Amino acid sequence: MFSVVSKLLMLLLWCDVQAMDGGVRNGSGYRKKKGRFRRNKGKRKPFIPALIPENTPRLIQGSSESFKIGSTDLTFNDTQYTQLYNYNRMKPWFYENYSLPNSKVRSLKEIASLKVAKLANSLTKQHFSSTSMSWTVCNKIWEFILLMEQDTPFVFQLFASRFGDEKSFKCHYIPNVYKITDFSGNYNRNFYIHQHSITNKHRFETFGCNISFDNLILEINNFKFNNVVILNLNKINIKNSYLQLNRMVNLTYLNVSDTSLTDAMLKSWCISISSGKLSNLKCLVLSHNEQLTDITPVMKLEQGSLQYVETTLSPPQHKNWEMIDNIPLVNLSDSRKMKYLAAKKYIDYDKDSFILDYKLDTSQVINEEINGLNDDLGHHWDGRFLEKNVNRNIRSLIRIEREQDTIIVEDKQPVRKKLKKTIKMNVNKFFDL
Repeated sequence: MFSVVSKLLMLLLWCDVQAMDGGVRNGSGYRKKKGRFRRNKGKRKPFIPALIPENTPRLIQGSSESFKIGSTDLTFNDTQYTQLYNYNRMKPWFYENYSLPNSKVRSLKEIASLKVAKLANSLTKQHFSSTSMSWTVCNKIWEFILLMEQDTPFVFQLFASRFGDEKSFKCHYIPNVYKITDFSGNYNRNFYIHQHSITNKHRFETFGCNISFDNLILEINNFKFNNVVILNLNKINIKNSYLQLNRMVNLTYLNVSDTSLTDAMLKSWCISISSGKLSNLKCLVLSHNEQLTDITPVMKLEQGSLQYVETTLSPPQHKNWEMIDNIPLVNLSDSRKMKYLAAKKYIDYDKDSFILDYKLDTSQVINEEINGLNDDLGHHWDGRFLEKNVNRNIRSLIRIEREQDTIIVEDKQPVRKKLKKTIKMNVNKFFDL
């Protein structure tokens, strides 16, 4: 037997083909068009969509084993975090029942799209590869997924990898005018996204601190779409994971403020940048680290693309760095700060790529919250929603490319030697002597 999702997708494909064909046939072979019945000439082959195999792997709902990292090996132990959770299946909001908004006409395609959106966590790559699913079919499914806040990181990656190049693809539902009635789910999350989103391809995620950092980095590096990564590790202990950041290829903005960063950690990052790693890192926030006493290694960097540094230390003077007025930057979020710096042409980044704006929260996530049995997960966005920096002692430095002084040497023409005058002798006068 085929799964419910497979049957709904085949129904959507059938609806799409009928819409392209221009009419709906009845059992006698007639097609209704403009109020008249017209006989089809010849026999027409019925459309049979590609069927999904019975053994297609899908998520078993209600199974607690599917929400554990290392479920195939129950002896799995992570030395970094004591309690891990599967952030890929984390729903921003839990809906038990959701119905279509009141409308006069509800098409079969719209109803089927809503059913698929409710079962979004059961979608797999095989559903897209085994059927000719186009954006015209999946656009409505993705729209309902965003409205119901069922866009888990796994579902987002599935749709973005397939349809990320479409101009109408968007990462979140963002209304033109903000109203409280527009958001009945995770209020803090929706309000933050509404206030800080830069483009339609700006994706926000907030994770608990008890995630597998290795898996997160590996998945980001394996994304099939171009992306710019903003990573906020504010107040997270990075003592055991700071070296893993060297493997993030597209890391562009890194906020490690108040993370107990030491001089040795910073020096190791500078060595990695000099060796060719972290080649896309543009901005580095180092403020409020009491164990950090010197940022000279950052100032002396000659390789890499680092263009902005933020610190609470008194930076040494350097010919390639200068301090700027950062009053407009103090209370800006990471994404808004990066946009401001790009507008001032202090930094540059690929604006056509996806912006993956990730933050690790200091609180942990328990497995009951994934199933929506505990609360609405709003408290995981509280810190991000209310986060403001009131310290005015932060110093912002930008990198300046100075032209090397060159000495212009004029080409001097070689000095010609004066030729001796030749004396012509008259032969007749010679014999007169």
